Amino acid sequence: MDLVCEVLVEFFAELFCEAFLSASTEIVPYEKLPRKKREKYKFIVAVVSVVLLVLLVIGGIILLETNGNSELGKILIGFPTVYILTAVVLMIKKLRKRKKRNNFNQ
Repeated sequence: MDLVCEVLVEFFAELFCEAFLSASTEIVPYEKLPRKKREKYKFIVAVVSVVLLVLLVIGGIILLETNGNSELGKILIGFPTVYILTAVVLMIKKLRKRKKRNNFNQ
């Protein structure tokens, strides 16, 4: 039973991490940057995303251990949450802009 639980947790954790990283690297604008700068920015965004994902996990563990009474845990969960919401908003704006441009060109 432990093996099944480990496989399921690993699968969902990997899926979440991959989705989080790919979504966060989509924030980098493609049209206006040279390829070299774009790759550099994608790397920076990926590193920041990994750090914030680790902070999210650590904040969750702290809050679980203190029954939600830790201010540090709330702060560590707050930063990644704001980052994720900002990434989602920027991604939606990017997709809307791309759709408008495609409709305008047709």
